[in-house]
Amino acid sequence: MRIKRKRKGSSLIFVVIMFMFVIIVSSAMLSMVSSNYSGRVTESKRVKNLYGAESGLDIAYNVIAKTIDNANEYSYNKTEIFKDEVKNMNYTEFLNIKDENSDEKIKNKARLYALYADIDYLQLNEDSNKSKIEEDNKKIDQLINYVFRIYFKDYINANLYSNICPEGENSGKGKYALDGRKTSNDENNLQEVIYNNAKISFKLESLDENSQLKWSEKDSKVISGDNLVTKYYFDYEDKIRKETYDLNFNYYEKITLPINLISNFKEQSNVGENEREIESVYTMIVPNYDEVAFKKSVFTNDIPGLTVGGTLSVNAADLDVYGDILVESNASDVSTFENKYNSGIVINGDIMSNSLSTVNFNNNVYCRKTFNVQNNVIVNMNKDLYAQNIYVNTSKQNTGTYIGINNDDNSKVVLDNDLEMNAKNTVVNMKNFYGVNDKTIDNASGKDEKAKKSSSIIINNCDDNRNSFLTIENEAYINGVANIKTENGYQTGESVAVKGNYDAYSMPVENDDKFKNDAPLKVLDTDDINKKIDHFHKYWISNLDKGLDYGGVIFNNIKDNNKVKSIGDIVYGEKVDGVLKAQVQKANYIKGDAQVNGKINSLKKNYAINMYNLNIENKKDKNYVEDINDSTFEKIQNVIVTKENHDDVDTDGFKYKNENYIIYSSVNSNKFKGVMVVNGDLTISTDYEIEGDLIVSGNLTVKDGAKVTLKYNKDYTKNIQNKNLTIFNQIFPNMGYGYSEESSGSDGFTTESNSTIFIKNNLWKINK
Repeated sequence: MRIKRKRKGSSLIFVVIMFMFVIIVSSAMLSMVSSNYSGRVTESKRVKNLYGAESGLDIAYNVIAKTIDNANEYSYNKTEIFKDEVKNMNYTEFLNIKDENSDEKIKNKARLYALYADIDYLQLNEDSNKSKIEEDNKKIDQLINYVFRIYFKDYINANLYSNICPEGENSGKGKYALDGRKTSNDENNLQEVIYNNAKISFKLESLDENSQLKWSEKDSKVISGDNLVTKYYFDYEDKIRKETYDLNFNYYEKITLPINLISNFKEQSNVGENEREIESVYTMIVPNYDEVAFKKSVFTNDIPGLTVGGTLSVNAADLDVYGDILVESNASDVSTFENKYNSGIVINGDIMSNSLSTVNFNNNVYCRKTFNVQNNVIVNMNKDLYAQNIYVNTSKQNTGTYIGINNDDNSKVVLDNDLEMNAKNTVVNMKNFYGVNDKTIDNASGKDEKAKKSSSIIINNCDDNRNSFLTIENEAYINGVANIKTENGYQTGESVAVKGNYDAYSMPVENDDKFKNDAPLKVLDTDDINKKIDHFHKYWISNLDKGLDYGGVIFNNIKDNNKVKSIGDIVYGEKVDGVLKAQVQKANYIKGDAQVNGKINSLKKNYAINMYNLNIENKKDKNYVEDINDSTFEKIQNVIVTKENHDDVDTDGFKYKNENYIIYSSVNSNKFKGVMVVNGDLTISTDYEIEGDLIVSGNLTVKDGAKVTLKYNKDYTKNIQNKNLTIFNQIFPNMGYGYSEESSGSDGFTTESNSTIFIKNNLWKINK
């Protein structure tokens, strides 16, 4: 049998052919996929750029709306001024303008004067002329509307194009005035907006040959009135003579302005620019005088910032405060020698452990009573402390207390009364200290009056191992002298007084010195403060080796006579041969010192403004008074609703509790953003953060190891107010919520704008 032999290479040829076929098909598929992908990417960019162009138009629309708002406000104010000027015109002034031919605004004054005068004449026989009076009043309304529209068009002509395209055609940004009544040249009154990379232009059809806006005026009619009586009088024959005026002006029922805008958006990418362009026609309708809504505005005064109506207590817990805080602490309660440190801000750590509590005040602290710091705490203050007293009072078991009011070169402590230390293992550092209350007290004043009317530094650290220091790094002005707790409250001659140094008042310095008993001490018998100052200084300057105690008080600038001023003697520590030794400096502040008096008076003024007002931004001027009484202070309890008049409120961003309120971990989340108002006591015993505003009419207590943060956020608080105007008006009935007939232009006003009803928007179309 004969077997047929295959030709060599046929299989190879078949494989090559099949491989080429696969390559051709694959290449075609890859090309198709690549082309499809490229097309999708290109289309995606085109759609993105289309949205970019639309976004530019949306922003330009907002500029138009704001410009109309401002035009309404500008025109209304101008019209009101116009009306007042005409009402105050006399006949001679009318004669001077009645024949005006060129200035339409001046002619309008003559027209309105004539209408007012004609009504005055017609009212001589009101019953017979009732229809004519009504006709004149209608013409007055039309004329005032005509005047309003002239001012409106003036504002739009002057500002619309430059607001939308301040850079000319293809402008990448716009602008508008914040207050329509102010000049457009005031840079502080301008708000700039960006068109999100789009370029905005006016289409040529919107502008005339002089590149001015093209107004459309329809339904014209002539408003006329012949022989309006502008003056009447009796002649010699007792006949009425009349001077008349003929009224005539063109009035359009409808005035519109077409605004044809083009938005172009392109962005360079790996698939080219993909330029997109869309246009839209907006139609502005000129409003009537009585249609503008800004005349009715809701005004909202700021509610107080962080405020505690009672005492702020931090007990074995951590607290961070951002924003100024006011602690009222029932400030009208009578201060006595025994209780003057009992209320205010009280900070105390855990005496049973070695852990330290930390309290940080990042802004100003206003404490109407005593800033009281006790055991195992670290207190940092970044700005100023205004208080009646500072009392640093630790137990013998205190392992460490630190107070730093020196983080800023300008930070200061301003006291109306005393800084007293009775402490162990305590360090107090201050940048500047000012005790502003005067030493002058009537002889008949009781010890409680003396306790209130004297700014001084008192050190009662009697323990030999106290290890406590008070350092004032820069300035110290001490305007008062200390009082000893005796039966009658003995006033000393010391601005810085250390317990143990009072022996000087029991020892004779001059031969004629006399003494009296003031239990438990025998003291110098004189009511002359200057004699006490001299007596104390003479005794200790001659007896430094007999145990003068400086109490840990150090003034870094004691040698600069302009930095440390006191009305009484100062005891302080100074390094001598590397060792701190007690020194005494005699009073160096004389009442006639104009520079010091000016400084003290300025501090008193600031003290009054910050302490007597509520914790609001725009505080009223107050005069400092030594005899503080109940009416001196503005109090949160006087502006908040009484408990029986409102129930609890819990809405988004606003919480009002009409009772004592406790925040603890088992029932509360750990953060609240908004405005919280507690008409009672608030206790926080868990980690918690409040951002916005917190107002407590009673006591605020932070305890049990809690870490609490209070952040005042003015803008967020304002937004919550504006969203809940009715409720806030009920909760704070005495804070000045209400309605105004005219917008004030201040931040406190929320204008109920209706500008958008004067803009009609046609559908936009795509040009490319």
